[in-house]
Amino acid sequence: MCLFKDGQVSKITPYNYHICFHSYESDEMLHETVKQFFALDSLGICAPQNHLHSKEDERALEKLRDVTTLKNGRYQVGLLWKYDNVRLPNNRSMALRRHRCLTKRMEREPELAGTLRSKMADYERKGYIRKLTSEESRRTGDRTWYLPIFPVFNPNKPGKVRIVFDAAASFGGVSLNSFLMKGPDQLNDLPPVLYKFRERLIGLGGDVAEMFHQLRINSEDEDSQRIVWCANEHTMEPCDFVMQVVTFGATCSPSTALFVLNENATRFASKYPAAVDAIRHRHYVDDMLTSVDTEEQAIKLANEVRYVHQQGGFHMRNWIISDRGTNFVGADKELKETVAALDQNQLMAEFNTTRTTWRFNPPASPHMGGCWERLIQSVKKILANVKPQRVPTEEVLRNYLIQVENIVNSRPLTHVPVDDCSLPALTPNHFLLGSSDGSKPLVQYTECPLALHRSWKASEALANLYWKRWVAEYLPTITRRTKWFYPVKPIRIGDVVVIADPNFPRNCWPKGRVVSVKASADGQVRSAVVQTNTGVYERPATKLAVLDVGANGSGSNQGSTTGGDCCVQHSLTAAPTYQHH
Repeated sequence: MCLFKDGQVSKITPYNYHICFHSYESDEMLHETVKQFFALDSLGICAPQNHLHSKEDERALEKLRDVTTLKNGRYQVGLLWKYDNVRLPNNRSMALRRHRCLTKRMEREPELAGTLRSKMADYERKGYIRKLTSEESRRTGDRTWYLPIFPVFNPNKPGKVRIVFDAAASFGGVSLNSFLMKGPDQLNDLPPVLYKFRERLIGLGGDVAEMFHQLRINSEDEDSQRIVWCANEHTMEPCDFVMQVVTFGATCSPSTALFVLNENATRFASKYPAAVDAIRHRHYVDDMLTSVDTEEQAIKLANEVRYVHQQGGFHMRNWIISDRGTNFVGADKELKETVAALDQNQLMAEFNTTRTTWRFNPPASPHMGGCWERLIQSVKKILANVKPQRVPTEEVLRNYLIQVENIVNSRPLTHVPVDDCSLPALTPNHFLLGSSDGSKPLVQYTECPLALHRSWKASEALANLYWKRWVAEYLPTITRRTKWFYPVKPIRIGDVVVIADPNFPRNCWPKGRVVSVKASADGQVRSAVVQTNTGVYERPATKLAVLDVGANGSGSNQGSTTGGDCCVQHSLTAAPTYQHH
């Protein structure tokens, strides 16, 4: 918006103001929306940043401090004008047009009409609105503005109607909100409020009744909150009213209300510190959620919070000590409805048939599980020893466990004849996924500040750590010392081997053929040179697992085993064996 004459907009000469629309604002809004979306990944992990106030926010805070006063137990505030000298056009014709549309709707919906008239009558009784005299209606000023009204409904609260005073309604290209500052964001972050609510044994909650309407508007700004309303259904001509409180619809209302709520609480910081902390840091808009250890503490805190709010003209209601909150009741109702909707006959037919057989091992006998129990033991042991520096998020932990699963299922299987040494060793993933890893190549990590990449890097680091411990700790435990059962032949030229090295990338089990060996003085082979598809490697014999493949490419029998393998009747696991020297 471009304004002329020091921000003044004349109601007589329309050329005194000019509206400009730029795509830059749309781009900035889109950028901010995407930024906030990615920031969701860091909730509960990264500490919230303290944002500096803009010049407009500083001006808004200054005005809030100047105009906010406490009179007769109620706070009085003013609108947060962007400019000191503002002249608004007379928009009563627009307000009348909107009122006629609302009247026609009320004629079609008698129940809505009754609700609106009852609510507006209640507003007048409470002093939220005041009917103007004929003389007051005719008297207008530079800031006279009419607010159209419309009802809004909450699908989760049937029958409840909230009246919105539309400060965003435009007339001649301007609205009341276009001349008001939003004010600094004083809203508490929702995740910390929810965390604290779940932290202790006893939950405590409540909300401030009609929080906005408990703040009086000073007389100078009342004229900018006029409305037209027909209180009598038998009278066709509407009358002028004025809103005497902060409205639900003005852009500055949330910041103003939270400022007053916190300022009022600060007066009692020394006398009721727990209550002040609950008001300042455990409120989300007008809802309070916190938790304590005992019912006595809950009752004491509730009484103190109620008292502090009362001193500012606010009333706390809907108190849900322990677990009778609407969220819990709603969750209980939804669960019961879901269970009732299940087809019990279909469940019985699916899971209780002659095709389903349950077989149980005796209690305290995991050794009877054989191979799978050995794998479970190894996975649990390594998981217990891998201790990240901080507690991973649910997404990081899930991704980490999925990659651990992939590592376990990428292990080579023994005693499977392989005809061509260029083929990869057979793994459980071949049966599950059709290949040894079954995954796409991992995306190269870049130093990007986005939280998504930070989480990805965390899960990658955990998976890499697991891989190294897997190769170093698990594989030796499944290798039988075959010298106690059969004479062991040393690794020979022509043997097909798998290279096991924790320094290799995860799930990498290179296979190749031995092209040369190096023996020590006692005749034992200590290292070998292996030709693979990707190159030539020299590795110690302890890092080479000889596959059950003869030099001529056919599987060898039990009587002529190659060095390092173990026989079927003595093996409890299906994995490559090692030559130990």
